[in-house]
Amino acid sequence: MAGDADKAVRLTGAAPLGRATPVLPVNNAARSVTAWIKPADTYQRFHDIERTNAVNYLGPAKLVLELLPSMREHRSGHIVNVSTAGVRTPPMARWSAYLASKSAFDVWLRCVAQEVRGDGVT
Repeated sequence: MAGDADKAVRLTGAAPLGRATPVLPVNNAARSVTAWIKPADTYQRFHDIERTNAVNYLGPAKLVLELLPSMREHRSGHIVNVSTAGVRTPPMARWSAYLASKSAFDVWLRCVAQEVRGDGVT
């Protein structure tokens, strides 16, 4: 699971930022697994939940945490999250892992936004 989240962050080290400020990281990460919980074989698919969370929540959160120090230091930058309408609608059968992971990042980022707004990051 941690390895999948690390893959989403490797680009921060791909090119040294130097004095450059990351201005507009955009998250549109998505891994969708739709499955009924009824069949017995789906009870053995916890790895799907782990992978979905790694891509839709943990990877983007780690990326934001990697970029925030520079953005705060320069007192500028915007973070954009392209989520899904499902985070604002009633729960839907078969979409539990996907919607839970997208909702987790959505709520996490809205909480972080309150903390960094005063530092010029929106």
